[in-house]
Formats: sequence, structure tokens, C-alpha cells
Amino acid sequence: MLHGASRCRTLATPRRRLAKRVPVWAPALVLCWTGAGSSLRAQNAPAADEVIERYVEAIGGSGAHISPRSIRTTGIVEMPGLGLQGTFEVLQLLPNRSLTRVTIPGIGEILSGFDGVAGWSVDPLVGASLMAGAELAQAEERANILATLRDESVVTSREMIELSESEGEPCWRVRLVWASGSESLDCYSRDTGLLLASEDTEVTPMGEMVVTTRFSQYEPFYGMVLPTRLVQSALGQVQELTVEAVVLDDVDEAELAPPPAIRTLLDGGARPWGKPSATGTTEREGCAV
Repeated sequence: MLHGASRCRTLATPRRRLAKRVPVWAPALVLCWTGAGSSLRAQNAPAADEVIERYVEAIGGSGAHISPRSIRTTGIVEMPGLGLQGTFEVLQLLPNRSLTRVTIPGIGEILSGFDGVAGWSVDPLVGASLMAGAELAQAEERANILATLRDESVVTSREMIELSESEGEPCWRVRLVWASGSESLDCYSRDTGLLLASEDTEVTPMGEMVVTTRFSQYEPFYGMVLPTRLVQSALGQVQELTVEAVVLDDVDEAELAPPPAIRTLLDGGARPWGKPSATGTTEREGCAV
């Protein structure tokens, strides 16, 4: 489903777009770095790798998450502070292609996608745009299903910080450094091993912003154990997501094709989506794959 630390971008105002890291989303988490080393010794803290391994086991194991061909997640998105409510749908073709569709009455349809090469978004109030630089690197990294598992291929460093808490529940706070160079802070339940909260910095065309996500109400889906309640906060706004359904292996590749406005930006509209190039390779709007 919404895999990763912060797979849905925060729609901070009606003009911000909601896009897809599952996986994954409330007051900001507060770090206490001073004296962390001695505190951890007193707490007999496990190694960060042990915490991640327990987390992967708690969510059903890696096999359950990487074996589907596709995952379709649907639900309700709400922004109480702005009086907005709508629906969302996240389509994933494993291992690293995705499209997120958010529909909000009075605003319209907000789209965001990553096809394994290009990242893009379409906002009815802002228009169509392509991701580039750090924003594209982050989108590519977070579209990977292995991001949900905090796999070493996408997370280059894991560091135990301290025993903390999330909404009164004790949790181990772990600092992650991703392959793109970005960092995030996860808080894993001391009792269940599940991810309770994550904080990271999202790269957007308007600059960076800190996004905090809280995960709860985990339920089993086809061997996976996924959060069905996600509360995301950024820039003083709160966004609530409720998962209503998860369906495996029913996503058609054509559903992930970018809309015409994006195809125009990618390739001037000269070549249909997925048309083989003269070299025999399949090209997606000018990007050989």
C-alpha cells in the first residue's frame, strides 16, 4: 500500500498537491541528542538493525510485501483544518512504479506518479510539472517497495537514538540515512515492533518541509500487516488518511500512464506511452528503460 516513511505528500493548503514514501505520515517529533549514549546504555537498547528486523517480521515479512505484482490501496483523505474531505487511490506496480490519485470536491483530481524513470504531478490549481534533482531522487527512492522494509539497498545507515514514546507508547527512535542522502527518524514500538511514527524532510518545488506521520490501526491484508490510519502533519496542517481497501494484482499497466499534459512535457507528445524506440528498447516518453 502506501509504502515507506511518508508515501503521501502533505496537502498543506488547497494549492498543495498530495502525492505518494508507504507504506507511509500530529505534533512534530522531538529529538533529545544530549546524553543519548549513556541513556541508551542504561536502557539496554537493541541495535538499530535488530529493531528493523523485528519491524519487518511484525508487518508480515519481506516476502509478503515483495511478492505481489501490484497493489491497489483506496481510502478517505481528510483535512479537518481546511474543511476538506475526499478519496485517494494509490496504484503500485512492483518494484518501483506508482501513481497516486486524490479527488477532492471543489478542487478536483490531483495526480502524482513515478514510472521507474520520470516523476511528475498534475494539480488542477497549479498545473502539470516534472520532478527533477533532489525531488526526483526522493520520489524514485520512495516508490521502491523496499523502502517499506527499510532495506539496506535503499537505507545506507541505521542508528539507534533513544527510547522515546509516541502518543504514550514506548518506542525505539532510529535515525535512517537513505541512499539519496536524505534522513528520517522512525519510532518503532518497543512492545509490538510496529512503526508508530516517522519524521522526514520532503523535497518540493517550493522548498523543503518537515513532515511527521503517525501510523496506527494495523490490520492484515494478504499476509501483509499494514496501518489503516495515518495522520500526517506539516506546515501547521493535519492530513488524515483512512485505508478502506487493499487489493493485489489487479492494476493494469495502462492505469499508470501519465496524462497528456505530462506526456507533452516529457516528449512533446511525439511518441505514445510505452512505444518501442528505433533501438528496440521500450521508451517511456523519451527515457529508455
